Amino acid sequence: MAAPFVAAIAEMGLAMHLAFVVLFPLLWLDLLSGDGLMLAGHVLMLPAMVVAMLHRREEYVGAC
Repeated sequence: MAAPFVAAIAEMGLAMHLAFVVLFPLLWLDLLSGDGLMLAGHVLMLPAMVVAMLHRREEYVGAC
């Protein structure tokens, strides 16, 4: 597997996890329930993934 592909996969994985990590303090402070964390984390995951895709736009649209 080529290094650019590994970097792209790592960036996408980071984007998906960061959507949840930013919400953990709200969970710890009891400002957000576990169900709320799951819902908000998945909602935030979509724009985070779009940002990761826009960062490597050529790789996603270049195949067309």
